[in-house]
Amino acid sequence: MRKHSVLTAILLLEVLALVLVFLQLSGGISTDEAKYLLSIPYPHPPLVRSILGWTAAMPYHEFFWRFVFASFLLQAVWFVWDLGDVLKRPRRIALTASWLLSGAVVLQSGMIVMATVAALSGLIFLWWTLHPAPPKKPAIIAVLWLAALFTAYQSAVYVPLVLAALLRAEKSKYKIFLYLCIPIALLCLYSLTNPYALAIMFSVPGQETVIPPFTRFVNISWVWIVAGSGLLSLIGTIGILSSMRLDLVASFGMLLGFVVLTTRDYDAILFTPLLIGGLFLLFCKRRLTPSIFLTAHVASAAVVIFLSFPSFPETLARAHIRALSKYQVSGTMLINGFFGHDWQYESPLPIRRFSQQLSAEAEAKAGVFVCTKINCEDDVDTEHWQKLVGTPLEVWVRK
Repeated sequence: MRKHSVLTAILLLEVLALVLVFLQLSGGISTDEAKYLLSIPYPHPPLVRSILGWTAAMPYHEFFWRFVFASFLLQAVWFVWDLGDVLKRPRRIALTASWLLSGAVVLQSGMIVMATVAALSGLIFLWWTLHPAPPKKPAIIAVLWLAALFTAYQSAVYVPLVLAALLRAEKSKYKIFLYLCIPIALLCLYSLTNPYALAIMFSVPGQETVIPPFTRFVNISWVWIVAGSGLLSLIGTIGILSSMRLDLVASFGMLLGFVVLTTRDYDAILFTPLLIGGLFLLFCKRRLTPSIFLTAHVASAAVVIFLSFPSFPETLARAHIRALSKYQVSGTMLINGFFGHDWQYESPLPIRRFSQQLSAEAEAKAGVFVCTKINCEDDVDTEHWQKLVGTPLEVWVRK
């Protein structure tokens, strides 16, 4: 590919990243995204979320990191392009386009979730595993493996790919063992120092058991479909299973088991690197016509992305913080009822949970009272509080 063509492609991908970021910005921040931006110490290890937290005072903090995540996810297509170097040009183009047409890549570009970082590391491990030229520096594989594990626990599902990459790069079994196991041991030691994160992780599968089996099956199937926009999901899975490669099959099985235990929409991106690997192996065997596949993939991607594209409604936290900006409020914000980390991120005021045992002094320091329950009028002294009109939730400000 010529230099000016590469620069044009990079620029177009950045423009696409900006478009997807502005779509995400239109609704507000989710509680999971706020948790990472504030570096709340659960459930994931601290590497990336600490970096996000250190930059919290930076102007346009949310926009900056949405753009960084979207850029990395879209620009990762160059690993797919390089992987297809052994293919004829039509197959190479179809393979590369499959990454950009993946529903997970389109829908999650601009989302600040650790699954995105885990998927990017998984794509690089896949590239090291399947690329015709073996990796030359196994220590770099070990460093990325350590970084991936200390970013997101989900990265562990790619351990078979890491082992396969190390086996290609290193002859010493002793060094392979150290490169693979030391990061895992360090993660286990860290996890023991953060028991609350472990408790959160182990409680999630129990929460899933209350969901009816058919509903769980539909949810899991939809995550798999979105991962590859339907067609790539099917063809990529066939490629993985028919390849009989233990590294790919084992990673796919581990990921499927993880999604069965805890089904989250944003985990769809974790499947995408593996599906790209399955498609690549089928193209290597010339079992697919690239033009027919790409045409069908565009059609399936259009349907899946249209069906699953969110409407980006403004979150309650952002809507109420915007409404409160018209008033000169100070002190703390009391919230009576459930609220997420998005309130902490959006609010310029410190937040405290209201309870009947709250001291009179603490209540006197409050300038805003927000009710996320059905009715809180019995908990408010109307002599000192004024109820706002036109807010979805019950909101009171100090008179």
